[in-house]
Amino acid sequence: MDNNIDAITQSQLCNGCGTCYSICPRSAITIQKNGRLGILAANVNADKCSNCGLCREVCHSDDIVSGKQLVNIDLIGAYNGIYSGYSMDDTLRYRASSGGIVSSLLRYLKTNNIIDGFVLIKPGTESPLDYNAFISRDVGDILRYAGTRYFPIPVNMILKELSQMNGKYVIIGTPCQISALRKYEKQDKSISEKIFLRISFFCGGVPNRNAYSYYMKAHGIDEQRVHSIYRGLGWPGNNVFEFDSGETICISRRPKTFFAQIYHTLSFFPIFAQKRCLLCNDRFGVASDISVGDAWLEEYRSDKVGTSLIISRSLTARNILSDMQQEKAIFLRKVTEEQLIQSQKIFSDYAGDYPTTCRVLLGRKYFNRHFGTGKPRLNPFWGMKITFINFGMKLTHVKRLWPYLFIYGIIFRYGYQWLSLAEQLMEKVGRHFVMSARK
Repeated sequence: MDNNIDAITQSQLCNGCGTCYSICPRSAITIQKNGRLGILAANVNADKCSNCGLCREVCHSDDIVSGKQLVNIDLIGAYNGIYSGYSMDDTLRYRASSGGIVSSLLRYLKTNNIIDGFVLIKPGTESPLDYNAFISRDVGDILRYAGTRYFPIPVNMILKELSQMNGKYVIIGTPCQISALRKYEKQDKSISEKIFLRISFFCGGVPNRNAYSYYMKAHGIDEQRVHSIYRGLGWPGNNVFEFDSGETICISRRPKTFFAQIYHTLSFFPIFAQKRCLLCNDRFGVASDISVGDAWLEEYRSDKVGTSLIISRSLTARNILSDMQQEKAIFLRKVTEEQLIQSQKIFSDYAGDYPTTCRVLLGRKYFNRHFGTGKPRLNPFWGMKITFINFGMKLTHVKRLWPYLFIYGIIFRYGYQWLSLAEQLMEKVGRHFVMSARK
């Protein structure tokens, strides 16, 4: 059996983060597009590969194939502070996705000469969905490339270049990209000295590349004319499409009409998901120094410019955040663990029902092999939801069916809500019987 990442790619568990590309000593790995699935995936050149196994060592998805990843009980991970906050620069706060904390952090560190640069992403030339990571030392790039991109980007391909450089840098990524980075650091310890901070976003899953293609088609936007895409301009913000001509189209991420709501649900809820994202149980970026995400709490519902929830995990992170608050670069307020979990409630469902997701997406053999005799209890309601999602995912792989996805979207929206209500009812009935039995 080859000791490389072919098994991960063939299982459709590769999310194209690019870490294996950077670690390969023989340049045997490339990151390629899969148009049907809408994903980025690693491709191994068998003629160059020496089966050294380094690509497996740094792969975030190898934990699933090997069975090392079971239920992650520690949902949030280690931390030394949890806050809500936002940038005190109104322009930066509005331009970014949810409060401008990350952008303010980068600007503060660079203007105070604490770091030499930071890793950002920018659009390529072939497609508005082709973004590439680059190392910037220009503070102006922070505002220029602010905003979140909801499609796969091989951020960790930059590690090959970063490993050859001197200085201190900040890298930003999804939880799986930061987890893979930590694995990379174990193999190349010199790069740890160059990374001043690792920043992760909270992540409910990254839609595949076809999500935005479908969304643009549904809204009558010509993808060939679009130069860049991002989420920003207020909160919860807009899907912003910038054209080569200089024109900009903004579509609200809080759609009001029924049709717009269905198109939004189809594109950004998980039928255009990457399979690996549905199997993730690290949603809060436990391997990072700082994790940042939207403050989806009732008290911020009327917020129009954005507030972040921030998890500080390292001493360096806590000290930097404290200094920024004292210098009035950002506003911070402590929040509780309960508020954090409540703001991202779906994360608890994904983590708690991870065994059920494995059973549905990976099959009985995998489930029996990796969960052994002490098999956890399965959640039938969650199993039906994942089955429903998995069916929708298969529909999205056939582009000629896209015009009919709207019908599925209506069924999905109300079916998912019904299953959630049925599950809540069963829980209440169960608690009632338990209390009655105790009496």
